[in-house]
Amino acid sequence: PLGDRRYHTYAADILDSGRHLLELINDVLDMAKVEAGKFKIYPKSMDMQETIGQAIRLVSGRAEEKSIIIEADIRDGGDIVGDARAIKQIIINLLTNAIKFTPDSGRVLIQVRSRFEDVSIQVIDTGIGIPSEHLPRLARPFEQVENEHAKANQGSGLGLALSRSFAEMHGGTLSISSELGVGTMVTVT
Repeated sequence: PLGDRRYHTYAADILDSGRHLLELINDVLDMAKVEAGKFKIYPKSMDMQETIGQAIRLVSGRAEEKSIIIEADIRDGGDIVGDARAIKQIIINLLTNAIKFTPDSGRVLIQVRSRFEDVSIQVIDTGIGIPSEHLPRLARPFEQVENEHAKANQGSGLGLALSRSFAEMHGGTLSISSELGVGTMVTVT
């Protein structure tokens, strides 16, 4: 009947589905621009603490749903030169993956370290880990580890590929280390 409280649940499901589709479409469009050489970055001075704070706020709802604690160690994260939109997208992608593959009540740590001209961003989780044989292919477009957890948490398979491309556009790198059952660490320099 009209006014049934299930309408609120239905509307929330529709909104979540729409947001998910928008994320997938945006990832595909960004990857197409990168591969066509049409994605441009506009480096300027930016505040890493502010950028990381914004990214954490954007993913905090997902973390709260799983009772995952996000810790930030950004004492070295002052002003840097970079494209704020691209760097924020890198951080969002890495945090989203960490949350997705960390069991309930886990932890995700993001830390920033500065050394000479380089800035290193690390996202470390207490997640399920990745088999070592899958690590080399993970940051390629549309690549995902095929396991039951990944099937239940579908994505586009573009987050790490975009993050690697954005890091390389800044003259940097992206590396992944992981241990099954212990967690994963992704480092962007």
